[in-house]
Amino acid sequence: MLVNFRYSDTDFIAYLMTLGFTYNKIEVERTREKKLKAYVYFAGEKNDLIQIQENYKNGLAQCNILDFSINSKIIVKLIKSELLQYQVKNIEE
Repeated sequence: MLVNFRYSDTDFIAYLMTLGFTYNKIEVERTREKKLKAYVYFAGEKNDLIQIQENYKNGLAQCNILDFSINSKIIVKLIKSELLQYQVKNIEE
């Protein structure tokens, strides 16, 4: 089953990107504590994404560390940009 999961763990997001997944959306929301939180959406097979996340959580993740590092820097910059855009659009809050 094809699903669209959202994740907020930037390291896991960079890992997915390193595995070849492409995000399709970044969404920013305010938490109950009024803090900003970004979510990155990935489409894929439900069971595959769940298994990848379980492997990641259990320390079984394997990838090219240089690619992971590059993807980590990219996603952090993209999330920061989205957070700033959200703040500008919602300046009155």
